[in-house]
Amino acid sequence: MHVEEPSRAPIFKIYMNAISRVAAFLIDPNSQSRHRLKYAMSVAELFERIIQEQSLDEAKQQILSPVLDALKGANLSFFVYLSRRLETERMAAFIKEIKEKRQDFTIKFVLTVDGETKCRQKCIETGILVDADAMLFEPYSAHDISNVIKSCLKGEDFSNPESPIAWLIKDIISDLDEIVANKPSQNIAKAAMLEFRKRLAVLEGFDEKMLRKYYETAVEIFGHLEKPKEESEIQDYEGASERVKDMVEKRKSQALEKP
Repeated sequence: MHVEEPSRAPIFKIYMNAISRVAAFLIDPNSQSRHRLKYAMSVAELFERIIQEQSLDEAKQQILSPVLDALKGANLSFFVYLSRRLETERMAAFIKEIKEKRQDFTIKFVLTVDGETKCRQKCIETGILVDADAMLFEPYSAHDISNVIKSCLKGEDFSNPESPIAWLIKDIISDLDEIVANKPSQNIAKAAMLEFRKRLAVLEGFDEKMLRKYYETAVEIFGHLEKPKEESEIQDYEGASERVKDMVEKRKSQALEKP
């Protein structure tokens, strides 16, 4: 059984002007996390309708319903939010089937990651494997929800900063930054390098299509990064300066001279 509830009158952002209607399917077997996301979506005021489902089968029945055929050409975009609690293989099959059978609609799939999960990396890998269009992490906010919609509708997959592959690359960049920042401390740097290699291991399972998307996205993201400091500008810590050493010695002498 599904719960269908219209949100408050949508207040669209400037970048949403070209979209007349947006609806959401929210699929999560956990009622508490489902309601938290629904509340954030209502606050965003971007959705004309929010349809809640507990399972993929219930959602598929709604999305493939003949009733939806009457909405063709109505400039309606659907966003399907899938909980990370759903089975990966079934999610992948669900997304593939909907994309094949509903090509006449704009439908985007977003993998939602609630605050209870302890493995962010695994969730990002799941998003890549099931071919999700974007990731949404808790705590959910109206700003993040709006960004996902804007990013999914603006153009090519490789330019979408909210896609699972984009999140993977951003985490890889963060790992690299941590390795460089902790260079003076060998133990910390080694630990960061280990995590970095674990993150890169997912690339070994990519097929040709995934690798092409990864490279296209990487070029897009790295192309917009700020230029790092020149090596000559980065100085390793070499201990206390001579001035500081002299000051310490002077204070020691003064302490010894006191009666």
